[in-house]
Amino acid sequence: MRHYIQSLLISLTIYIWTTTLVLAQPTRLQVSPNGRCLVNQRGEAVFLNGDTGWKLPIRLSREDATLYLQTRQEQAYNTIAIAAIMGEDLTNFYGDDPFQKVAGRWDPTQPITTPGDDPQDSIAYDYWDHLDYVVEEAGRLDLYLVLVVSFNEWVVGSGNGQDRSRILFDESSAYQYGNWIGSRYRNQPHIIWMLGGDRSAVYGEYDYTSVFRAMGEGIADGVHRLDQPDGKADYADLLMSFHPQKAHPNSATWFHQDPWLSFNSIQACPSDMPALMAHNDTLRPAKPSWLFEGRYEQYTFDWKAWPMRFQAYLTVLGGGFGHVYGHKNLWAFEDGWRAALYAPGGLDMQHLHRLFQTHLPLHSFQNFVPDQSLLGATDTGNISDHCWKGGTVVAAHADRVQAMRNESGTVVLVYSANGRSFDLAVDSLSAQVDRAYWYNPRTGYWNVEGVEYPDKQPFRSILPADSAILRLDPPGEPGWDNDWVLLLEEEEITNGKE
Repeated sequence: MRHYIQSLLISLTIYIWTTTLVLAQPTRLQVSPNGRCLVNQRGEAVFLNGDTGWKLPIRLSREDATLYLQTRQEQAYNTIAIAAIMGEDLTNFYGDDPFQKVAGRWDPTQPITTPGDDPQDSIAYDYWDHLDYVVEEAGRLDLYLVLVVSFNEWVVGSGNGQDRSRILFDESSAYQYGNWIGSRYRNQPHIIWMLGGDRSAVYGEYDYTSVFRAMGEGIADGVHRLDQPDGKADYADLLMSFHPQKAHPNSATWFHQDPWLSFNSIQACPSDMPALMAHNDTLRPAKPSWLFEGRYEQYTFDWKAWPMRFQAYLTVLGGGFGHVYGHKNLWAFEDGWRAALYAPGGLDMQHLHRLFQTHLPLHSFQNFVPDQSLLGATDTGNISDHCWKGGTVVAAHADRVQAMRNESGTVVLVYSANGRSFDLAVDSLSAQVDRAYWYNPRTGYWNVEGVEYPDKQPFRSILPADSAILRLDPPGEPGWDNDWVLLLEEEEITNGKE
């Protein structure tokens, strides 16, 4: 009897342990029915708070990969962007190459794989085993992984499209490689597939859209264990997008009507984002958009915490379903990458994530829409990116005010990038909206008359309204590093009631 009980306890322990492992895996995402954001399998909106770690599988050891992923998870990131292959030198940390070479050139249809995956055995542990480790570690830590299957010059050549000497892919090899890598990671629900890689899809007479479409079809067929292209790939249960070049057309320009493009990805300067987001919002069928790559922290001397915040908040309140942060020393894991994990702007992204995923738990993010009409006659302001003008450095700056609301008007968010005052059109709100809060994007705390609280504290009631226009003045003096978020809610919502 004693042995039976012991056996039962052991079985129960194993069951709980394995069940916990299963539950720890992030659930597969899909596009919301209204095409505004991503949702999990329970239909709940998921806000993607991402970090750029392009060369993670190439530059880092297993130990450092775990350090990076675990640190980001602890800092409230839930999404990491990496590249399967990137850069002129494809040899990884352990000295392994991804493909065989034929006549001195990589052949993407011949991945180098060896029997076994023991990291203590340098022969058995190959390039793709190391990528497997990164993928599995991300899943273990409940992180979504945006996988760019092949970066930049290997598909389209140089950034200006003129040097095509490194191109490895045509339609046939793109399909074969996509099929192989899709099959390899078919059982990893936390992977979000990304084509492109900091390049345009068309450069004048050179049109590579068919190559990308072949690669996308290969991935989908690989996931479904098909190995022949027939133009009828099933994209229903996988997410895929395209990573464009900065200051060039975003993914919607070439691929918005393609069935494989689940959502639009933008790489742009902050000044471009309002117009790009507004444009994508008019496209049909409706597909979500996000900023997949913007300016990096420490890109230049003045790209510090504040520009990283206004880039992120203006994107999300402009309709983005998420945002991907980046640091100059992190994406390639150069010297100083460990210190860059604690850069102020990167740490501030946790407050953005918690605003949407924690502080507004009763509201579905998929029902939020940007709405500048809420600002009455307020001048919405401008964004100035860091650039050279007449030999003078013009610092990154923003005084833009951006508003969004849920469809019923019972929840409103307004971001003032430099803390300047703005008008609120009270008659545009639900009659029940009452409580007003100031959220500090630098601390994640709530401000009431200069005192900050970790829990939500309203600073005033807006009912009864004195007039149709309410003037709101964020705390502090307008200027650099004084951004604020106004949150308006119904009292019932504030008290946790629907």
